[in-house]
Amino acid sequence: MSAVLLRTEASSSSQIENLTVGAKNLALEIIDEGTSDNAAVVVGNVHAMEAALKLGDSMTEE
Repeated sequence: MSAVLLRTEASSSSQIENLTVGAKNLALEIIDEGTSDNAAVVVGNVHAMEAALKLGDSMTEE
């Protein structure tokens, strides 16, 4: 899954929880230069989604 799609999905999902963040703040947080609490939560969501996708790749029917 592309990085842009992951960030978009994480931002959209976070909006359900009233966590909004602009693209600039999100980008700053990704490079550890951010100061927005909401951006930190959204980046955490991106990392969680990346981990879930990685785990899904290794799953088998067993």
